[in-house]
Amino acid sequence: MDRYSTQEILIGEKGQDKINKSMVAIVGLGALGSLSAQLLARAGVGKLVLIDRDYIELGNLHRQFFDEADVGEPKALVVEKQLKKINSKLRVEAHFNNLDYTNSEQLLGGANLVLDCTDNLETRFLINDFCLKRQVPFVYAAAIAEKGYVYAILPEKERACFECIFKDSKARETCETAGVLNTTTASISVLQVNQAMKILLGKEVEKDLFYFDASGSRFEKIKVHRNPDCAAHAGKFLHLAGEASTSKNKLVKFCGSKSYMMRVSAGFDYKEQKKKLAKAGAVVDLGNAFLFKNATFFRDGRILVKASDEKEALSFFSKYVGD
Repeated sequence: MDRYSTQEILIGEKGQDKINKSMVAIVGLGALGSLSAQLLARAGVGKLVLIDRDYIELGNLHRQFFDEADVGEPKALVVEKQLKKINSKLRVEAHFNNLDYTNSEQLLGGANLVLDCTDNLETRFLINDFCLKRQVPFVYAAAIAEKGYVYAILPEKERACFECIFKDSKARETCETAGVLNTTTASISVLQVNQAMKILLGKEVEKDLFYFDASGSRFEKIKVHRNPDCAAHAGKFLHLAGEASTSKNKLVKFCGSKSYMMRVSAGFDYKEQKKKLAKAGAVVDLGNAFLFKNATFFRDGRILVKASDEKEALSFFSKYVGD
């Protein structure tokens, strides 16, 4: 029996060929992204680009595609290994990196479709800008507590984009403060990939925002409309240009983890920093990064530190990095 024979009964050989030739970028490899990646790998997607900036923690295991042996490892690299075990013919490009306006073209360029599985609004707005400018469809997904949302954004003039719907949204509760059920994230991931498959196959995709409430096993379709004053639709891609970025020199906390990230301002000297810290303790070279105490220093100026709270994280930066 052919690997995709039962799938081809529904989508046909031509449909399977479209899937095999597709390239999908997944931004964020937590509960949503790690499962969506697995589903697409099993479906036969030709190439997956995996982007995530975080490490695996014990608290991730109840809902994410990892096991105990993976704790402490970069999510992107672990998912890459797992997917190759699922499908040896799959081409995977893994980036243990933070997607921002300086590298979006490098990381997302060439993708036929982008899956937004991130945990912060700034990155979502950036993906929206990139995809509208490059005329690439993307599927937004989010889950918190017992609720979740999925919406497919296509490069059509009459269709609402992410900025049209969420421009005035503010960061609210996170997985860490509100909790999240694995049944919620799994349901949302399945719905996201279902929309992704429709797009890859060239099928019609709903224009509604999908809402799911696990507590009542309830699905709803919410009508959304394009904002005539939307800057992105007018060709003003402020997030892609870095003009709307708020993360420069700002401490960013990862959803559902005890990791904090800061991108050091211009003038950061990676080699000099490594040399300086080696005098204060053990430094472990990772190639494109190095470990020092409870932090990882990257060549591009990102510093990821594990801390119990923001105060402890800021104390680390102040003590070992400076202002």
